Amino acid sequence: MEESREAPTTRPASPGRLLNSSGGNPPTRAAWSPWAVAARPFVAVEERQFVRALGDTIGFEPGRDPLGEPFARPDVTLLVNALRCGLSLPRLAAVAPGVQPARMLAAYATLERERSRSAEAWRAIVASPDALAECAQPAARLLPVSVARLTEIASSRPGTLPDAISKLAAAVDAQAAHVRRIEAAIADHSADEAFAAELGALLYDPFGEAVANRPDFLPDRVGLLNPARVAALLGERPVG
Repeated sequence: MEESREAPTTRPASPGRLLNSSGGNPPTRAAWSPWAVAARPFVAVEERQFVRALGDTIGFEPGRDPLGEPFARPDVTLLVNALRCGLSLPRLAAVAPGVQPARMLAAYATLERERSRSAEAWRAIVASPDALAECAQPAARLLPVSVARLTEIASSRPGTLPDAISKLAAAVDAQAAHVRRIEAAIADHSADEAFAAELGALLYDPFGEAVANRPDFLPDRVGLLNPARVAALLGERPVG
């Protein structure tokens, strides 16, 4: 059955009501942007446009694999901050001179590859409990709390594992639906930049209870990776 679109058609009384629909409190509005700009993360379509602009800037041929290009950790940091702050490439170049689109594109491709691998591992576990042993480590890069819980259950109460997987998968799916509602609301209120920024903070805010910080959130794109998940995907911290 197709999910109904629950985006508000008029401005809600409070953006926090969207977050509270799935638990938690409105995120704390704090000055976390590394640049003196209004911080609203890109929604999915904007992120795709940003990545396309990176490729267009360097004359990148469609279908070519950007993974062979070199990049360093500062390129990753610049990339994810641009996505989290919703900066177009021209605006990014204005606030961060020396931007190297080729390196940022390679960083994006690497994060997206690793994100996709981890998400596929989680989906394999959901499809078959027998996949847990093989897929636990890659899935834990995005969902460490859920995978640790399942690993413990598999060891102590294996008969309850399928039911536990089903419940955790439902929680993950609920967060994905919540992101779609928030992004629909941002689209509906894009002309009101201040309010759209408040809605955007429901997606990403390092100091609040935004969706990106939830342990049951499975990011479907690079722009919604929080710092801990970025580090895990890059192998900078142990998993499991």
